[in-house]
Amino acid sequence: MALGRVSRRATKSDPDSESRESRLLTEWRALDAYVLLGDPGAGKSWALQDECREVDGLWLDARNVVAGIVPSDIAGRTVFIDALDEVRAGTSDGGTVPFDAIRKWLHGQGRPRFRLSCREADWRGPSDGNRLKEVAPLGEVAELHLDPLSDEDVEAVVRSRPREVPDAEAFIAAAERNGLRELLRNPLLLDLAIEAQAGRSGPRTRAAIYEAACRQLATEHNDEHLGVKPVRVGDVERLLDDAGSICAIALLSGQPGLASGSGNGQGSFTATDLCAELELHDASAALASKVFSADAGLAVPRHRSIAEYLGGRALARRIAQGLPVGRVLALMQGIDGVPVEPLRGLWAWLALHHAPSR
Repeated sequence: MALGRVSRRATKSDPDSESRESRLLTEWRALDAYVLLGDPGAGKSWALQDECREVDGLWLDARNVVAGIVPSDIAGRTVFIDALDEVRAGTSDGGTVPFDAIRKWLHGQGRPRFRLSCREADWRGPSDGNRLKEVAPLGEVAELHLDPLSDEDVEAVVRSRPREVPDAEAFIAAAERNGLRELLRNPLLLDLAIEAQAGRSGPRTRAAIYEAACRQLATEHNDEHLGVKPVRVGDVERLLDDAGSICAIALLSGQPGLASGSGNGQGSFTATDLCAELELHDASAALASKVFSADAGLAVPRHRSIAEYLGGRALARRIAQGLPVGRVLALMQGIDGVPVEPLRGLWAWLALHHAPSR
């Protein structure tokens, strides 16, 4: 994926209040320490690499810090530590040991200025933040959330790839027409859309683009995570089935997603609430995939349109296996027999995926 020289913005959140402030990432340089959070594919590493080059910082992989493969003298440079989530993957202690190893190294270096990147879903919020404050230069660590790409950013990226997209204006217009505009704000999804539509043989229909994109989202591309859990034959299909069932339940119940732990006090259901009759293969793997993102303690489908597509796909499969279509439609219709407004997208994808029920 090529982001070119797109300048990224990040929003600083205050855990003690509801205040949020968005600035160019370059305008947060005065902060002595911060953690840059973002969803998979949001471009955290690329954004930090740009910053590291601009300030002549010291770039370190979190795994190397944990393993002790680091310089003995950092010479007062700002330290950039990438991919905390990768060293937490697959650990039985919830990632405490590698996280403490990073803190120990920072303390041993005299508490230098630092930046740390992590996936939103793997960041423990105030718990991690308070522990990092103990090794921060002035005892303060800011939480920055990488903002989605702007319309101008999207256009710049598309225009930077003329071989794949000869006509940038037509590509963006098609994305708008197919309801894909918001998806393009995630660098990974933008890349998927470019790849899905590039070339004469590339998918041209909205359904084909969604199918290609969802399969990419269900495939782990990170070598570190693959080392912990290699992909087996059929894993992608099973994960998409699970993700689709979860999305269908969330949409039909009017919930934004699944809550972590025992819930978030907003009525959202948790993974333990999913009944055995659903026969999911691995709900945890589905929720940890790029199909979902973390939002205020919830595992939320990355985009409602993706939830609608996968939900309709999963419902069609279950109807083919014997689930009465009338039971499904009863959950989607109002008293007038018309699908209720929030479920029209799900209804449309179900009609596409299960032709006998149209």
